[in-house]
Amino acid sequence: MQLYVNKHPDSLSQYVIEAAPGIARDDAHFDWVSPLQGKHYAEYWDQDFLDALDLSAFRQQLASFWPKRGPHWDALAKIKHAGGTGVVLVEAKAHPTEIYNKTGSGASPESRKIIEASLHRTCEWLKVPYQPIWTGSLYQSANRLAHLYFLREVVGVDAWLVNIYFLDDHGYKSTSRDQWTPVIAKVKAELGLAKVNVPYFCDVFPPALQE
Repeated sequence: MQLYVNKHPDSLSQYVIEAAPGIARDDAHFDWVSPLQGKHYAEYWDQDFLDALDLSAFRQQLASFWPKRGPHWDALAKIKHAGGTGVVLVEAKAHPTEIYNKTGSGASPESRKIIEASLHRTCEWLKVPYQPIWTGSLYQSANRLAHLYFLREVVGVDAWLVNIYFLDDHGYKSTSRDQWTPVIAKVKAELGLAKVNVPYFCDVFPPALQE
């Protein structure tokens, strides 16, 4: 992710433009704000991710929607295109073992109430039933969807959620497109999303970069 954002940002932007629904392709401009080399490859979460995207005005709403220790975003971008302005949230994986979480949310009882309430709202938006796996082994996938819902529906920001699945990362655990396909289908089925066209959401499969 660091290599794409800092050395090949135009290629990364093009992958997203080609996959993400609703981004005007002809004149879309991406400003990748993390992870930047000049900022020590910092990744952002909680109110800091809003600050990085110039969305600080929504700090209070986020605090009510989600407790601290929310999603750590692998990359963030601000965009301008023919349809207006918006933001891109990126979750990146290099191998299927990174998707599932053995411990689930691990939140305190008080925080869990807030989380579950927001996940229920997200499921209502997606028109799928809430299931325990949303706070269980697929909590990471679920909380990213919840933050897409937050930006789009709670505070009215044009936002896109992009899952990046790197191909053939020979320096880590190489995964081909054919290997990713059944895993992603299984994840969506377990979240109840197998037959759902999630709005403003896409999967992208760029080759892993070595340098």
